Amino acid sequence: MAAKKKAEFKPILIHEDKKLLENFQKQLTQYKPLLENLKTNYERLEMGTFSNKVFKDLLKGGIVQFKKVYEAFIDKELDNGGTTSNRSLRNRIKHGFEADLVPLSNSLDRLNAFEPHYGKYRDVRARLDLRHISYNDRLMIFWINREDSETLLEERCRTYLENEQEKKAYDSLEEVRKAYMEFMENAKPFRGLGRFDIGELRFLVPMGEDNKDPQINTLQFKQFVNNGKIFAGFDLTTGSRNTKEGVKSIPSSQSIIEESLL
Repeated sequence: MAAKKKAEFKPILIHEDKKLLENFQKQLTQYKPLLENLKTNYERLEMGTFSNKVFKDLLKGGIVQFKKVYEAFIDKELDNGGTTSNRSLRNRIKHGFEADLVPLSNSLDRLNAFEPHYGKYRDVRARLDLRHISYNDRLMIFWINREDSETLLEERCRTYLENEQEKKAYDSLEEVRKAYMEFMENAKPFRGLGRFDIGELRFLVPMGEDNKDPQINTLQFKQFVNNGKIFAGFDLTTGSRNTKEGVKSIPSSQSIIEESLL
């Protein structure tokens, strides 16, 4: 009998940063003056109505590709106007029109070079790319349409567990989180007005690559519950009172505890 095929792991969504999606909308607002300038300079060429297709073609092909479209447009206009077919004359006329492309070219350069501010986010993935911006032909506005919004959510805002090992590690980390919250609640009477730093846990339970089975440092724990203090950098276990690298030795751990009780 053939062995059953192991079921394929289905990614599990563990976080969706909707505030980041809101941040993309704010970045769009930063882009808009440059986008409107691009639209205005295109319309001055009197080639027709600005549209999403025109916008995407400009982004994809740049001014070099657009120049070919513009030359074809000029040729057609000359033909429709009954202008002479003399090639030299037509070239001189077309060459004069090339200057009209300079404002559009500059607008496109400034748009491509623009770096929006993404607020508290540091990762470049939080930057809104021009490819996720469209032009709504009906409303005549630049926007992030529904399809691009979903793409941004999926590619930038959602975090998944992608295999079984990730799930095991994440589940274990969740247990650590719950245990830490429980410890924080139970430690309130000993901490007083101070705030317990999670980094101090490593002194209560000395963890590290060289410690395969970390145990609770009982002397540090008693010091903590007696006066809410952690002696960071000191090994208070009775088995090791030698000076650590860069840290001076202190009196015996027992005397410290006795002094704290006075």
